[in-house]
Amino acid sequence: MAQIDPKSAAVQFAEAAELLPDMHEEMLAEVLNKHGTAAYQSGDQVAAISSFERSSELLQRRLGKNHPDVAAALNNLALLYYSRGDYERAEPLYRRSLSIDELTLGEDHPGVATDLNNLALLYKKQGSLEAAEPLLKRALDIKEKNFDPGHPSLITGLRNYASVLKGLGREDEAKVFETRATTLPPARRGAVG
Repeated sequence: MAQIDPKSAAVQFAEAAELLPDMHEEMLAEVLNKHGTAAYQSGDQVAAISSFERSSELLQRRLGKNHPDVAAALNNLALLYYSRGDYERAEPLYRRSLSIDELTLGEDHPGVATDLNNLALLYKKQGSLEAAEPLLKRALDIKEKNFDPGHPSLITGLRNYASVLKGLGREDEAKVFETRATTLPPARRGAVG
């Protein structure tokens, strides 16, 4: 399959969005979300923000405020703000995404672990390791319930948690999690997650 560069993809998704009438809101929201991703990858953050915002608005209107697709759209927008260093805009979006996913997917779902991780990394970036630590611990607990040992997401969770523990001066605890991350067996093919 031929690769399309992000700039070309952004143009194609923008054209597709213009062709879709409002009666196809879910499809339009999906196209806008893909356009936002392609625009972000090609460096057009203004277009990405516009597409992600419009996508989340359409999804909320069509599916309701508490739907996993709405959470995903809000998370994409939060990731974009986070990458720009606009933490004040990212935080409430991460929190809302987490709240929706806890409500709709359940508190032990891997998607909730991703939301917790994203919010924790924002706090870590802001220097609030005390706020990040319990979120990363909870995310790690969820990953341990859902993934086989050696799963990349579990290893990342162990490393993220160890990093925050180290930053908090809890070196001995951090070493335990770092060691676990480096000694887990590779995940089996077809493993859950």
